[in-house]
Amino acid sequence: CSVVSRAAWGGGRSSAGVLSGRYYFEVICELMAEKESTVRVGFSTAAGLYALGTCPNGFGFGSTGKKSNAGTFSPYGTEYRQGDIIGCKLDLVNRSISFSVNGTDYGEAFKIAPHLQHSGFYAAVCLKASSVRVVFNGDAAPAGFTWMGRAEGRDVVSAASLEDDDSSKGATPLCIILEPSRDLAEQTYRCLLDYKKYMPAPALEAVLLVGGVDLRENI
Repeated sequence: CSVVSRAAWGGGRSSAGVLSGRYYFEVICELMAEKESTVRVGFSTAAGLYALGTCPNGFGFGSTGKKSNAGTFSPYGTEYRQGDIIGCKLDLVNRSISFSVNGTDYGEAFKIAPHLQHSGFYAAVCLKASSVRVVFNGDAAPAGFTWMGRAEGRDVVSAASLEDDDSSKGATPLCIILEPSRDLAEQTYRCLLDYKKYMPAPALEAVLLVGGVDLRENI
């Protein structure tokens, strides 16, 4: 995973997540040569923002030596830089998330809220002017944990399967965009349809509502 920009963040998460058990993955910081180079790693549900740690569904540990969730950043562990290996541990039995740097474990960083205990959790990274390699299947995971790449059976959930989840149908809109003219509204709608191609999970749904046309056309 790489992000060249020194100003903008880029984020992503694994295509498959886990629903139960204890799982582990690693992130190797391959390139952090710029002053602005920053890395944040951790876990997210499918409802989480790609800007890891800025919403209640994302749990991150940054190269600045801070953990973050719901936009709250607090000291945790240590800073890390190019060449370091970050271990990410998800314990859905005890509902906890913890991290290590080069084998040194820094203990529990987050306690997963009860209302998230049945959610699928995905490996997630968020970068700026950095390049990392994510390892899902290695030699030896920490005692009691399994590499995420070896998850199987009922423990596994795929992002694609969320598209068939009826729970999202009829949901309240998360955003309403108001435009001063019909042309601008249609232009914005076309842009959203283009963005939708690159946002499979959670899926982006958009609807165009304009005046001056039959109500049935809007619906």
